[in-house]
Amino acid sequence: MPFRRYVEQPIQTICFADFDGTLLDVNKVVHQDLRAALLRFFDNDIEFYEFTYAAARSRGWTLRRHVEAARARGVKLPLAEMEAVVRRKFSDMRRYLFHDVHAFLETAQRMGVVLALLSFGDRRWQEWKIDACGLHEFFSGRIFITEEEGRKDRVVLRHGRHMDRIIVIDDSADELDRVRELVPGAETFCIDRVSRAVVHAGDLEAPWQLGRSLERPVSEIHERISSLRQVLSTFSNGRHLADHS
Repeated sequence: MPFRRYVEQPIQTICFADFDGTLLDVNKVVHQDLRAALLRFFDNDIEFYEFTYAAARSRGWTLRRHVEAARARGVKLPLAEMEAVVRRKFSDMRRYLFHDVHAFLETAQRMGVVLALLSFGDRRWQEWKIDACGLHEFFSGRIFITEEEGRKDRVVLRHGRHMDRIIVIDDSADELDRVRELVPGAETFCIDRVSRAVVHAGDLEAPWQLGRSLERPVSEIHERISSLRQVLSTFSNGRHLADHS
């Protein structure tokens, strides 16, 4: 019987973190500051702004699509002027990151966790936000943007299949359901960033601003969390035996 040689190796962990709603306070960006910056172009009509925003978001929001949604309803808006406002107001978006994001990413890096960023939306707008948040340094090129909603599971399978552990953090239970169906071994965390914060702020304009976390009960297969710090305790610097026969 041939001798088999086993060598201790670190467990390789990859953590996929959703961007909007998990790392970035997208409610504050879109429904507060972006709306405040652009509302004058909509004659300060909040209802019309939100309605046309929702129409544009169904294909991945961009300012151009928002303007097109308004034009389809008979309102012509000055796209170039609005783009200049967005560039000026949102050139630095680090203030929109949730308070625990940098500590989480820095600690995960020190622990040897491979970090990957997941995002849905128009590629140019998502890349703008990610760059304006200064996040590129943490992900070493592993930034995956899907322009069709519901495709994150395929990204996780493709880029996580060779790792020992796969961890996925998202604020959408639907996205996590799809991940677990395609990648049964993935550890999934459903983060609730917005429900309590928005309710206590008392600034709701529409019930759907509560975010995805309240759309339906979160499946018991996903661990529910409210802070990224709760994920850090699951990371391990453990080792496993690899066959080097």
